[in-house]
Amino acid sequence: MTYNKIASFLVWLDTIYRLKLRSVTRVVLYRIGIRTGINRVKRLHAPIRLGPYFKEPAVNHDGILGLTPVDSIEIFGWRSIPLTASPPPWFQHVVTGTTARRQGDPWWKIPDFDPSFGDIKAIWELSRFEWALKFARNVLVDSANSAHHLRTLNSWLRNWCEHNPPYFGPNWKCGQEASIRVLHLAISAILLKQLDNSSTDLLDLIELHLRRIEPTLLYAIGQDNNHGTSEAAALFVGAAWLKLNGRDQPHVKRWYRKGRHWLEERVAELIDSDGSFSQYSINYHRVMLDTLCIAEIVRQHAHEPEFSEQFYKQARAASVWLHSFLIYESGCTPNIGANDGARLLALSQSAYSDYRPTVQLAALLFCNARAIESVGPWDEAALLLNMKSDSAKLPVVNPCQFDRGGYIILRNRKNTQLFFRYPRYRFRPSHADAFHIDLWCNGINLLRDSGSYSYSDLAASNYFTSVKAHNSIQFDDRDQMPKLGRFLYGKWLKTQSITCISKDNKEYSIEASYTDWQGAHHHRTIVLNDDSLLVRDAIEGFKTKAVLRWRLNPGIWNLEGTRAVGEYITIEVRSSSPIERIELCEGYESFHYLKKTRLPVIEVEVAHPCTIESYFVFDEKRH
Repeated sequence: MTYNKIASFLVWLDTIYRLKLRSVTRVVLYRIGIRTGINRVKRLHAPIRLGPYFKEPAVNHDGILGLTPVDSIEIFGWRSIPLTASPPPWFQHVVTGTTARRQGDPWWKIPDFDPSFGDIKAIWELSRFEWALKFARNVLVDSANSAHHLRTLNSWLRNWCEHNPPYFGPNWKCGQEASIRVLHLAISAILLKQLDNSSTDLLDLIELHLRRIEPTLLYAIGQDNNHGTSEAAALFVGAAWLKLNGRDQPHVKRWYRKGRHWLEERVAELIDSDGSFSQYSINYHRVMLDTLCIAEIVRQHAHEPEFSEQFYKQARAASVWLHSFLIYESGCTPNIGANDGARLLALSQSAYSDYRPTVQLAALLFCNARAIESVGPWDEAALLLNMKSDSAKLPVVNPCQFDRGGYIILRNRKNTQLFFRYPRYRFRPSHADAFHIDLWCNGINLLRDSGSYSYSDLAASNYFTSVKAHNSIQFDDRDQMPKLGRFLYGKWLKTQSITCISKDNKEYSIEASYTDWQGAHHHRTIVLNDDSLLVRDAIEGFKTKAVLRWRLNPGIWNLEGTRAVGEYITIEVRSSSPIERIELCEGYESFHYLKKTRLPVIEVEVAHPCTIESYFVFDEKRH
């Protein structure tokens, strides 16, 4: 065995150890069960349920004051699908229009990544049933046409069931996708006041979904991500729903126990004491928090006992965490971590990038407080669900550090927000974003993260997750950690030191350092005050070169020597050793899944150990 193979093998062993043996074992046993046929999920069969699912008339009302109906849903936040009388094609790629093959195959024979088709998520999104929420909303807010909206909802559900017979085709491939359908149908039933008097076919539809979820639950648990929270929540929600309607058979009780146990276990395991979530992703944090909101809402409506004190403690911490990352002008957040376009519980008419609806609902449910004091579209979910919203205000802490997850947030007195990412990996990282800085001034994102773009496009995925797509330093043309697979890095970085200091709430400083898997050392110092930002990078231990990147807001930029002038900010770069190259290059960012745009990037290259200073001056006249 060659040295390189031995080194690679040792990296794999180290990574498996870090992933935790129990998690790896769950995944391995699942794969063995599928290959051998031992897992009973391959033997599932169920008849097609053709409805009607929701009863007519659903509710007696005069509409909800101030809310208007919606006429479309937004796939990935940007691809509009109209809510017409005719259902959409369930197997068509929502971006390219390509139709998926093998629609009638058992789900376990269908590959995750088929290069002839493209990203399977572009099939799955329409089958998450976000449209069920929209139709249910329309029934409530458009009293003159409520019967039409309800008939269309039933028509789409019937059409989906006809084209997606149980356990055949791509839309049955993933237990999480089945879980999201259950969660959305449950909230739709609550909106239509039919959770406790549901139709037989709707309850049967929920049962056949739970039969799909249960046999692969431990695989989802083994992922240590939102698959586990979503699937456990769906088992609990679905079983509580069935029990409420008199279906209290042994298998329903088993689903209820499993769902409740694993949901509480996942919340305790995956959400740290400071609210950080295992996926190190702001968007996946939202998915997780929406899932907890749905579980709690259904629990209340189904009159089930409260979850554990630990559950609510972690849910409160997770709510405060996401609230801390909000940009209040727009509801946006930094694009930190993986972002695959997922969004649950989309009851408001806010944009995909607006996180205020989730933060507001979670704060009301778990903190008994309003995250956003003023009234706006972020209150629509609470209004539709008939929740009280006249609570105290959730405070914002400054500076704010979530050390368990590896985040620091600074805010100056002139509405500048800085977000700093440093490695504290208890779970697998998905992006090489150590020491990334996101900078926002008056709601404008001046220094930016990359997003994800696509999981199926391997070349694009490798770029968007790499250090090249973050505001940090790359050593010797390699990534910060060796990439072992599409979603897996090895040799996880560890922050060696971290300090955060506030000086009379006028100046804030951060210092942090790490040494990577090949001995390169990076020490970053950040100083933020009202008018400027200084970033000092001391680097050593690399072989041939290091490249500092600043990913800038799109617009007109002029590079004059080592000085770059933009519309809102001026950047001056200095180095203690000669700068080999400084130029304005082109990079990419993806704020929406399967959609990417260009942005300017300053690259500063050095060949020797040194200290690089980047000095940013905010131009108030241009704000």
